[in-house]
Amino acid sequence: MATESLQQISGESAISRQVKEELSKRIKGNLPTLEEVAQHLNMSSRTLQLKLKNEGVTFRELADEVRKDIA
Repeated sequence: MATESLQQISGESAISRQVKEELSKRIKGNLPTLEEVAQHLNMSSRTLQLKLKNEGVTFRELADEVRKDIA
């Protein structure tokens, strides 16, 4: 429950957080693709897209956030 509460406070859901963490960990000049991140999270790219859509965010938006954080 504590983790869930913290996620609600931060406004970031579990899948979005996992995707951002994966993007940050795996960046080496270029960000990994949606397919690469989905594979690492053990799901299809379509499933990842649907989960992100349910959270009101896109993979591209998360990738842009990671790029901004790194810059």
